[in-house]
Amino acid sequence: MRRFLHGFTLVELMVALALVGILATLAAPAFQGSMERSRADSDINELRMALSFARLEAINKSRSITVAATDADEGWAAGVTVKQGDTVVREFSAMKSGAQLQAEGDETEIIFDNLGGVDGDGVNFAYTRGDTNKSLKVCPTGRILMAGDC
Repeated sequence: MRRFLHGFTLVELMVALALVGILATLAAPAFQGSMERSRADSDINELRMALSFARLEAINKSRSITVAATDADEGWAAGVTVKQGDTVVREFSAMKSGAQLQAEGDETEIIFDNLGGVDGDGVNFAYTRGDTNKSLKVCPTGRILMAGDC
């Protein structure tokens, strides 16, 4: 009586593992770039959410709401605080390490009026993380844009 054994030999297993290793080595740089872009998108969306929240609070409460960097020395990347007068309404977390966020003109705070607008020409933010650059603009009307002009 003959038996037929089914399965892989040690050589077949080693060849398969070598191929998986080679493919993983080739795919790693592309995956790393994708992770950096994902982190950048997450950071800039967190800032947009903080600004939108502050604008809606100003409109809903018919009062001025201030958005400021949590730590003025470290800048906007260290976190964002939304305040009504001296009362903290909400704090937003710091950006992931390696991120840089700079407001044009070194603005340390933005004040939304009771109609949701801001004074002056608005504020431009420049975000950098590795090779990824993004911009966010707060228009004088309070509108928040990821691209384009007011």
